[in-house]
Amino acid sequence: MLSPTISYSNTIIVIEIELSVLFLLIIASLILHRKNEIIERTLFFESINDSFSTFAAIAGILLVSYGHYIFDGIVSILIACMISYNAVKLICHNARLLLGMSPPNEFYNEVEGICRTFPEVEGVHNEADALSEKMAKKIEKEMSNAGNVMIHFCPHYGNKRKML
Repeated sequence: MLSPTISYSNTIIVIEIELSVLFLLIIASLILHRKNEIIERTLFFESINDSFSTFAAIAGILLVSYGHYIFDGIVSILIACMISYNAVKLICHNARLLLGMSPPNEFYNEVEGICRTFPEVEGVHNEADALSEKMAKKIEKEMSNAGNVMIHFCPHYGNKRKML
């Protein structure tokens, strides 16, 4: 194991197959790079990681075939670091969504702008928030066992509220 003998007869075939895979991964990465949704972004990073791994495999095969055995391990460690970096970057980019946190204010401003384009809409969210806060404070004041009260207005009424 420490001093392997080289007897690879199909090195060229393996490298050609790896290059084909690398070419397909690069095409997939270019296609996915244009998208900004969470799934496409995750697939983009996965394609990048696979591309680097495939490149490392090609480099490892070539370097080992020329007797430079240590570079196979070094390249593998570098690729592991790159994959870890991409994973942290992806988690940071999607943490709000993954943890179920509220979207940024820009999102709410955009939703409000779209809702206000309907002539039937007199106000968006702010009026309901103010009213729900008044109601919650009154309930908390008048009912000692209420604790923290949160009021959510439901646009449905009657039996429609019971629909799942």
